Amino acid sequence: MKSLSREKIEQVVELYKRCNSLRKVCEQLDISISSAHKYVSQNKIINKHNIIDRLNSSDERLIGLYVGLWMGDGTQYYDHGYTIKICSDKRNILLNKFIQEKILELFSKNTNLKEISKTNQAYIKLK
Repeated sequence: MKSLSREKIEQVVELYKRCNSLRKVCEQLDISISSAHKYVSQNKIINKHNIIDRLNSSDERLIGLYVGLWMGDGTQYYDHGYTIKICSDKRNILLNKFIQEKILELFSKNTNLKEISKTNQAYIKLK
């Protein structure tokens, strides 16, 4: 990997701050992804995945509740970081609030409730 000039490194960092994508930085500045990652990482601005490395509770009922929700109506996918989505019915406001509270209690992570227009569908997103 060749070293980049100070000016080029500043371009990499500034472009990454604007677009939040190493691939876009590489395309626009015509550099390798490893070079972009190296300089963005050195400047401590690279975004990391929202990875949960510990639970806030060892309550087996709470863990079982989450596992059951995820297995029944959940999905996981990669969208600028790992995202977990639990499908729901937007008319069931108390259940949606309950699920969001339990996820916060178990993982200390906030969630978003997204309602789909012209349907009764909603989903709770943990990113």
